[in-house]
Amino acid sequence: MQKILIFFAQNFEISKEGNFENNNILIEKPSLFSNEKDRKKIDIIKEKLLKEREKRNKPFFDDKSQTDLNVFWINVLIYASEVLEEPELFKKSQKFYEIINKKFEKKIFHCYQSENKVTVFLEDHVYYCLMLITFYEVTGEDKYLLACEKLMLETWELFFDKKNNLLQKNPINKNDLFVNPVDINDGNIPNGNSVYLFISQKLELILEKQEWQSKCKTLKESFHSHININSMQMFSYLKYLDISDEKISFTFFGDFKKIDDLHKIVKKNYLNFATIIYRKSEKNYLLICKNQTCSLPIHNIEEFNEYSKKNSIN
Repeated sequence: MQKILIFFAQNFEISKEGNFENNNILIEKPSLFSNEKDRKKIDIIKEKLLKEREKRNKPFFDDKSQTDLNVFWINVLIYASEVLEEPELFKKSQKFYEIINKKFEKKIFHCYQSENKVTVFLEDHVYYCLMLITFYEVTGEDKYLLACEKLMLETWELFFDKKNNLLQKNPINKNDLFVNPVDINDGNIPNGNSVYLFISQKLELILEKQEWQSKCKTLKESFHSHININSMQMFSYLKYLDISDEKISFTFFGDFKKIDDLHKIVKKNYLNFATIIYRKSEKNYLLICKNQTCSLPIHNIEEFNEYSKKNSIN
């Protein structure tokens, strides 16, 4: 055994003093695996060490599945598929959407393995809506748009606090001592209020309904009243307020597949801050709008580049 340990110490940085808080973390030396015979010896020793490590008491592992983080991850998959031009990633996003959508046919829960714990938070609803609107913007399929609007309206009814003109973290009819009702700070993901504004702005531009314009106005006024005091905790609000003010949109008329080069460049470069809209028409073209000022019909990449550069569409 002593020979084995000496041989092991020759290939890893091991000492009596240790290299981290008086313990040794195995760090390979540059000369590790100098020949095939030594490599096999090291592999055998590693296997023995791993078996010993399996005997230790393992730390607690949080294995719950949170709705907000899962749908956020699906949304990231959609973005990645467009930026990297990887259709397989988009297929994966659709596959996981089908799985999670089936779980929430009747009702959304925060941790979908159990309906008896925390029921639902604002971010669970809002990030689900974000995923739906992103699917619409990428595919042009109305089923995602209709599902998004329906859930956004339900979210407003469930979480909107009329006293503070904000969406609170838990449903307004289930306030308790363990969850702070009004939470405007960003966490490991942007706060549900700022993301709700982002989606509402998209719905206003796509559906052209007064209702979504009114909701945007209410939230923007409320954000401005809080942001001077809590700006360091409300970074996402600053981002989405700017996006909401600019109102950049790309509207595809007719069959967008016949101007696919324009469709791809818009999805790849503008999906994260602009709104992509689809309208029926006998002709196929693109309109770019910013602050209610729109381009002439655009039919090709040259016209697109010229207009976007001239009008700072970025």
